[in-house]
Order: sequence, then structure tokens, then C-alpha cells
Amino acid sequence: MAEVVTLDPRPAPMAAALLKGLYMRPSPYGWRSLWKWSRPAEALTERRFLTLVRRSQPDAVLQIGDYGDPGVPFFLYQDLSFGTVERRYEELARYMWLPLDVVKRRRAHQEHLYRRVETVFTMSEWLAADLRQNSCLDPARIRAVGGGMNADVPPDDYRPSSLRHADPGSSSGPDRSRLLFIGRDFFRKGGDLVVDAFCRLRRSADRELSLTLAGPQRWPLPGSIPEGVDFRGEVSLSEAGALYQESDLFVMPSRFEPFGLVFVEALSHGVPCIGRNDFAMPELIRPGENGALVSEDDADRLASTMWSVLQDDGIYQRCDRDSEAIRRKFSWESVAGMMMSDITAVVQP
Repeated sequence: MAEVVTLDPRPAPMAAALLKGLYMRPSPYGWRSLWKWSRPAEALTERRFLTLVRRSQPDAVLQIGDYGDPGVPFFLYQDLSFGTVERRYEELARYMWLPLDVVKRRRAHQEHLYRRVETVFTMSEWLAADLRQNSCLDPARIRAVGGGMNADVPPDDYRPSSLRHADPGSSSGPDRSRLLFIGRDFFRKGGDLVVDAFCRLRRSADRELSLTLAGPQRWPLPGSIPEGVDFRGEVSLSEAGALYQESDLFVMPSRFEPFGLVFVEALSHGVPCIGRNDFAMPELIRPGENGALVSEDDADRLASTMWSVLQDDGIYQRCDRDSEAIRRKFSWESVAGMMMSDITAVVQP
């Protein structure tokens, strides 16, 4: 049995607070600090990382990030690479809010580590394919292992809301009407588009629809909260799990989403999803099988897609059928098991 020790390479709180103030800058979303991406912070983090490694003397190091070369076999776990960000910088800059020179510097640092790493574990097949095509990595050193759910996992006897609340005597099937959006970074994740589409759909639907919106601390759009929208603000992981259980459709057409654990969490509860046809979202959402994908910021198109999924009994039956398999596949135990298998093969051939 391998002994796992967690190392925290973050700078000391006093140094972090000082750097946070020094690198505070205006952004489209208010004042934000770039301190984590500053050269002093990077130097402090790498120095502390190497000190901790030297003290603990591990046989191998798994970095959730890219701190440095520890001098022993090391592995990286990533959901995105700076090479990807640099290639799509004009498109992603407004959501990453990182200067191009910082992106270039971090990309060069990653490439340096890629030449020394044993394996890069990726959350998605999308990132794995991108690294094979566009990085200096040997394709044999890239492995997609997925990611694990953070919100509460439903019990074994769980039945999705859309099936659990069905009226057995009704010929029209379940009255699916409860939509859900969870996303702290509201605009990046397409929350504005979801609200617009919901308001349009609510005016034309033949039933009373509701949208629960969680994530931002404060209502993020101009004006008052629209009728039918239940704004919850920030929610805990347990509260998020309860929201999935109460909902019929999860909608998050994210404009920039390296993976999307929220989709996995929704699907684990048997809830169909609508995402965007980009990044790793097509890996998780199969149109006509467990949800739908949109390609543009078109509120009318999104509204009709929402309605189409809500009406599709086959999608709900398949989501119910596959929810247990989703819970097994996308658990941190499963992800850790795959990574440990590769790590021990290197450390103990």
C-alpha cells in the first residue's frame, strides 16, 4: 500500500496578502489580483515546493499544477494547458483575464516540465488529444483519467426527479419544468444566455417553468430577478447535490470549460444536460442520448433546445439507466486508482 503525503506549496499567508495587494488590477468583473501569476509568487511557490519535496524525500511526486522539477519521478494532473490558452488567446482572454506575456511565460515553463515528466494525466480526452498534437510531449506519456464528483453523490436507491415525480395515470408523462444553472463565474459559464433563453421559453411554454440559479454571490444581471427565477447565490456542495435531486434539466452553455464536473454531477443524478459543443463538453454530453449541445450565443435556439430535451422521454430513461455507471466512473477513487497504477509502475517496476 502506497503512503500518500499531501504537500502545500502555497506562499505563507503574509506574503500572499502582500502580493495580492501589490498586483490588484481593474478587470471587466471589478478589481482582481494577478498575484498568483506574478514572478515573485511563482518563485516563492517553486522554492517552497522544492523545500517540501526535499524534506519528505518521496519516491514520486504528483503535481496538481506545474510547480517545478522535484528531482524524482514526477507526474502532472491537468484540465488545461497554457499552450491551449495561447493558441486560443483572443477567444479566451476575457474569461481567463491573464496578460499574453504571462500566458507565454507559463507555457514555456510547462513545456520545460513536459520534457521531464513521466506522465501527464488529463481530465479530458479533449486535452489529451490537444497535447498529442500541439505539445512536445511523447504521446505515450499522456493519459486521460477523468475527474471526480465533488457534490454529494445520490444514494443507491435514488430515482431522478423527472421519474420520481411522474403521475402514473397521466398520458402526457412527467410534468418536467424545473431547470438548473450552477456557476460561480456567471458570464463565462453562459448564465446570462440561460436567463435570456429561460425568459423567452417561459412566455411560450404550456406549463409553469422555473429556473434555479446558483453560484454568484449577488444577482449578476441588470434589473430585478425575472419571474420564475429562484436565485440562491453561493451554495455548498451538499446544497448543490440537493439542487440536482430537485431538478429536471441542467443548463450551462459554458463559453470556456476545460472539463465540467457539474455535468458529471448532474448526470450522476439522472439529470440531462445542455452544454456547448466545445472543449470537453461533447465527451460528457451526447446529443439525443443524455442531453444536447449548442454552438452559438443564440437565446432562441437555446430556448427551443431546452424545450426539446424536457419533452424527450427517451433521454430521461437513458439518463436514469446510466446514472449509476456515471457515479462509478467519475469518482475520485476511480481517478486516483488509475493514476496510482501508472505511478507505482514507474516507482516499483
